[in-house]
Amino acid sequence: MTFINISKIECFFILVLSLVIIYACGAGPEAAYAFSHGGAKNNRAESGEIETEEDAPSRPSIGFETDYISKYVWYGIPLSDGAVAQSSLWLENRGYTYMIYGNFDLTKRVFDQYNLYISKSIQAGPVEAEFALQSYHFPEDEEALSTREFILTLTKPFKNFDLYVSQAWDIQTYKGYYIADFGISLERETPRGGVFKSSLYVEFCSRIFNELNFELSKPGFDMIGSEISYTHTRKDGVYIKPHAEYYTAIDKDLKEIVEKPDTFSYGITVGKTF
Repeated sequence: MTFINISKIECFFILVLSLVIIYACGAGPEAAYAFSHGGAKNNRAESGEIETEEDAPSRPSIGFETDYISKYVWYGIPLSDGAVAQSSLWLENRGYTYMIYGNFDLTKRVFDQYNLYISKSIQAGPVEAEFALQSYHFPEDEEALSTREFILTLTKPFKNFDLYVSQAWDIQTYKGYYIADFGISLERETPRGGVFKSSLYVEFCSRIFNELNFELSKPGFDMIGSEISYTHTRKDGVYIKPHAEYYTAIDKDLKEIVEKPDTFSYGITVGKTF
């Protein structure tokens, strides 16, 4: 594919890592072949789980949420000086999710970004696959170019945890941009009906991604990230989710470039599905 403009060494490295995850999760060669023809998020709605075509409800559902966050952090990179509000509106129908969401900078008092997102989830043997297409738009910054991402997320559920790999390619503006999260996530329901979630993952970035964002001319495992949240759903369907995220740079060269190797953010999400 012409949009994956990365070196042969990077391609081989990425392929090996993906196959290791797939085979470790118990999928066979036929599953790996099927995944090569699709793609998957980034920003899955809190109330939605991955659904297959058989599990998808016959009636469509609509949801809305607003997330108040201390700092806008994108793939471990801080993009705001202070708090932001990120609102999402989505429609789920027949296994597809259509979403629009935007970022409002509470410090600068400006709506500076909106994204369009569509995804489809399927069950491929023991592995859940989500394919997505996401576009970025920046109405307040003439120098920031709109672009599109193709995302593929593979998840293997186990009894007490999930293993996953989430990969994203830029397919429009920044050819060769690639990023992947290899992680483990846990979800537990509390006695009072709340849901506790946590995840830990390592982030791999291509050379082009690192050059664009850090002026670092090499690929590598840039960061380790972790997330934790607790979701409480009221009887009227409104859910409230406090959450926190932490990233730390692990690449030696990257630590010397960035001003702060650690990034911490926290917030609270309020939403409802109709």
